[in-house]
Amino acid sequence: MRNPGRTAALALAVTMTIGTGAQAAAAPPASADVPNSLPTAKLTVQSAKSATIKRTTANLRLRERATTSSATLLVIPMGTKVSVLATSHGWNKIKYGGKTGWSAGSYLEKDSSTTDSKGGSVRYTTANLNLRTGAGTGYRSLGVIPKGEKVTVSKTSRGWAKVTSSKGTGWSSASYLTSKGSSSKPSNPKTESSEGSRYTTANLNLRTGAGTGYRSLGVIPEGEKVNVLRTSGNWAQVSSSKGTGWVSRTYLGGGASNSGPETPPTAKKSAYTTANLNVRSGAGTNHRSLGVIPKGEKVTIHTTSSGWSKVSSSQGTGWASSAYLSTSAKSDSQPKDDDDSVRPIGGSTQWTTANLNLRSGAGTSHRSLGVIPKGEKLTVHLTTAGWSKVTSSEGTGYVSADYLSDEKPSSAQYRWTTGSLHLRTGPGTNYASKGILPAYGRVQLISAQNGWAKVTSGVGTGYVSSRYLSTAELHPVRSDTQGGIKQLRQLFAGDFTSLGTVRPGSVGHSSGKAVDAMIGNYHSAAGIAAGDRISQFLLDNRKQLGVHYLIWQDKIWLSEAKGWEPYSTSGKYGTQFTDNWNDTTRHMDHVHVETYGDSATGGALDYSALNG
Repeated sequence: MRNPGRTAALALAVTMTIGTGAQAAAAPPASADVPNSLPTAKLTVQSAKSATIKRTTANLRLRERATTSSATLLVIPMGTKVSVLATSHGWNKIKYGGKTGWSAGSYLEKDSSTTDSKGGSVRYTTANLNLRTGAGTGYRSLGVIPKGEKVTVSKTSRGWAKVTSSKGTGWSSASYLTSKGSSSKPSNPKTESSEGSRYTTANLNLRTGAGTGYRSLGVIPEGEKVNVLRTSGNWAQVSSSKGTGWVSRTYLGGGASNSGPETPPTAKKSAYTTANLNVRSGAGTNHRSLGVIPKGEKVTIHTTSSGWSKVSSSQGTGWASSAYLSTSAKSDSQPKDDDDSVRPIGGSTQWTTANLNLRSGAGTSHRSLGVIPKGEKLTVHLTTAGWSKVTSSEGTGYVSADYLSDEKPSSAQYRWTTGSLHLRTGPGTNYASKGILPAYGRVQLISAQNGWAKVTSGVGTGYVSSRYLSTAELHPVRSDTQGGIKQLRQLFAGDFTSLGTVRPGSVGHSSGKAVDAMIGNYHSAAGIAAGDRISQFLLDNRKQLGVHYLIWQDKIWLSEAKGWEPYSTSGKYGTQFTDNWNDTTRHMDHVHVETYGDSATGGALDYSALNG
């Protein structure tokens, strides 16, 4: 049997199927734009005679070794030029920031950009492209940059580029920008301008990436001045005494712009306790009590953060709830008993900016209570450490504050294409095509009738088949998922009836990380054996293929330590299907494969499951 190596990329025309209890969106016919075959990646280490310069296309981890299980040395910002010393199994050996390590090659591109006189990178638009007021589709369009226009890119952020064009300066999707030609001299590395100095308002973890899931590089002491390099949601990349990394913006204060003087942390002030009040070792009820400050005592406030104040008192220095501190010696109202809880002053209203997991607690480790649709109006009760307690259509729970907005979404209706799609001059295939809309792109819906929708897009205004539009935002199939699909097609073509990937109604599917292998006659011994073979192969090669977890025959596999566990009867998995359990939601009729998206290590595969 030929050993099919891991592919560097894969373009697929995917047949949409019924997945975990949600109706799949249909896929359009394959177009000439989709390649039928791709080269196989080399699996030997190649050392470059001289270092190759490449540019990162995302915030990218530099690891000690060429595997996702290896420790992270640092995170290279998106758009940074790096020196590639060697390649192996889809990984690139890189020297950056004084360290040498390995990064996934799928997030590196050859740097062939030219540089204008002002130092910005020159790019060309590959389609008629919206220029927006901010880095996201939710921002207002300033106009449409024509296809093929030369623009100057001054900075990039999370897949968006700030450009100067004939329509002015604004933000456009970096996916529709490309370089033309090459400079005779390498361009200087791009460095984003500093956003100014800030002071930490608490002892603060410095992390390798923008989230609590990333490793801590150390703790920055309270009151230290740091330089903010860039921001992403509720996180900021900073340079500090502990090095360069990411911190929560919640605990940064005393800001100053580059053009003005720096503002030191707020001066100390006095306050009085309005109740007998716990003073704690940290800012939260999970920290131990150092003692109880008597009601009416005068304390000194050093700093305040997220509803907590650091105070000096008769019980020592620690943190107390700001709700029970007053600048006047006597309170106008009777205080409540001190329970250290964070009390909002009424509920505020915000809207979701994406389909959003509602969790039972403040963190991704807590189970999901359901998915709140994008654009839903919520009541926010409190926010702490990047998580908000909200009331929604799915009940009350916690959501990531990064995906909440104070602004009500536009009343305009939007749809997303489920594949490359003809935009026609009229409502039918007999009308001429005005161009091709890219897969997973957003269009504005004007009207819909008899299976055809009139839409406005970057290509212009025209008609598309309603069958190939989704009401939820979709993303391309990720590289790990593509690699898994290729192996399934090559090795198990007779064991499944179809493969389902991108569709709305599921976080994994809509993000391009999941695939469902539908098993025919799944009640029979032969059908169960087919699903078992597929599952075992994927588990045997989970690192090489970037497999995160599997669900099959009402069991879920999350880790080697846990093995296969009950699914629908567990009380903790699939809770969104509690009132709708059937053969599909219990995954009796298909193997559900969830990948990490871009963490496959590649390398030789284990084919022993094929003999089972």
